[in-house]
Amino acid sequence: MQPSVDQLASQFSVTGIHFTEGNGGLVKAIIETDRCEGEIYLHGAHITHFQPRGKSPVLWMSEKSAFAEGKAIRGGVPICFPWFGPKASDPDAPGHGYARIRTWDLLAAENNDDGDVSLTLGIAIDDFELKYTATFGRSLGMSLRVTLSDQASEPASFEEALHTYLAVEDIHQVVVEGLESAGYIDKVDGMKQKTSNGRIDKVQWRMRPRLPQHHVDLHPT
Repeated sequence: MQPSVDQLASQFSVTGIHFTEGNGGLVKAIIETDRCEGEIYLHGAHITHFQPRGKSPVLWMSEKSAFAEGKAIRGGVPICFPWFGPKASDPDAPGHGYARIRTWDLLAAENNDDGDVSLTLGIAIDDFELKYTATFGRSLGMSLRVTLSDQASEPASFEEALHTYLAVEDIHQVVVEGLESAGYIDKVDGMKQKTSNGRIDKVQWRMRPRLPQHHVDLHPT
């Protein structure tokens, strides 16, 4: 069950953050500071908007997204957990797991010393405890911590992703480096394993890429 807006407002009184009912009546936090604006829903701990001051929105949202209990929000930053894509042992299980279709608890909201604001949300799924911190400033920071519950009787495996959808004005100006020689699974071409370039929807595996110091302005002004 989602907490009320009044409950959140009384418990978390933070400059630059206020709570309201968003699409579908789902509760969200709205962030408005001199550095940025943004929003995050308790449903799925889903960030649906981030925009630095003077810049264009960073995240893409689907106009066809459902905003309802038990449904996944489309676009923004969905949290995939405890599996990515379809569950191998149960094709009827929800795609990308339960984290993005359940209501998270807001654990903390605070103004940081550097001028950013942070919200921390948590949820328990199966034998796992998740803690997710989103930091809104001149850039958007996200940190997901997964721990195995003390009640777990044996080790457990999981898959996770912050499946971010970026709003891109010109795809020809976007560069991804460091994966040129890696094999991948091409979902557009029947899950074939290959290496190539062009239009693809791929799942990379066995990679420890060196992250380059490379920046592309997705929204040139």
